[in-house]
Amino acid sequence: MKNLIINKTCLKRSILSKTIIACTSLLIVFTTMADEPTFILDNNLKEHVVTSIIKELEQGYVFPKVAIKVGQELRRYQQKNVYHGISDANEFAKTLTDHLQQSTGDKHLQLEFSNEIIPVDSETKAQEARAAFEMEMWRAHNFGIEKIERIKFNMGYLKLTAFGPVKEVGPLLASAMNLLNNTDSLIIDLRGNFGGNEQTVQLLASYLLNQRTHLLNMVKRGGNRTDQHWSSDYVEGQRFGEEKDVYILIDKNSFSAAEDFSYTMKNLNRATLIGEISGGAANSGDTVRLGEHFNLFLPTARGISPITQTNWEGTGVIPHIEVQGEDALKKAQVVILTKLMVSEQDPRRIERIKTRIAEL
Repeated sequence: MKNLIINKTCLKRSILSKTIIACTSLLIVFTTMADEPTFILDNNLKEHVVTSIIKELEQGYVFPKVAIKVGQELRRYQQKNVYHGISDANEFAKTLTDHLQQSTGDKHLQLEFSNEIIPVDSETKAQEARAAFEMEMWRAHNFGIEKIERIKFNMGYLKLTAFGPVKEVGPLLASAMNLLNNTDSLIIDLRGNFGGNEQTVQLLASYLLNQRTHLLNMVKRGGNRTDQHWSSDYVEGQRFGEEKDVYILIDKNSFSAAEDFSYTMKNLNRATLIGEISGGAANSGDTVRLGEHFNLFLPTARGISPITQTNWEGTGVIPHIEVQGEDALKKAQVVILTKLMVSEQDPRRIERIKTRIAEL
């Protein structure tokens, strides 16, 4: 019996449509029970997959010179029959992914295998089924909004596991920001957030800024075009604004769009980042079908900050305050309370703050 799962690594890039660092479709990864035979590769198919990867890189990869170099390296692997001894398709995909990422440092560049036949994009029924499946996955995860809370001493807390599709997230985010509007400070928890829709990044940023602001440039290989991303003049519900402090929690599993939001807010001096250095993935792209069982996520564009004129690719976003990821929420509260205590005049409230800091 087949067991349908959503592979988390794949999900980081592929559940999210039209994203800064994600492909346009959700890939369904099938695993099999021990008594079911594993998909077996033959050498002809492996040669086809490698050759197809080289072709796609040279035609569309965001860095053309790097694409040529990687293609040469993959051809050398072919000539040495490096892949001939691999019979398991998942191992083959992992090995090629390792080779691609080692050569480029690009964490989005990845080969993915599916036991089931991957539908052709032109097939209307397949597209509709995939879109319905994606939307159901998003709905089941509340479109990335996991938790909204008011913490002691009137701190707001918003936990996002992903930046979901903006059409569905918009009303939810408006409600969340209405609920958080009366808090004195805001903690946005992006630990483990695997990325998402760039329009949702822009929307969330709009709630934290008072005026339309240039957030990011997306430089695309195709036509050498640059798209500018800006916050919005208008948001539904209450704008949190720029007057109150914002803290963003990140860790090594904060990825792509989560990094985009964190990096942008840091460079605009709008938020204090607390936690670990993030994953380091700043390229966006699309999924390319290489055959019935293999897809390649191909980065075709890169985000560039209008402030730093660079991005976080390979380096990750560096927090202002580095602590272990699991300690980031406590640390943020201590920072807020310590700042609050400096301005507090009531001795009884000062003692309460001290007690809370000790608890944390």
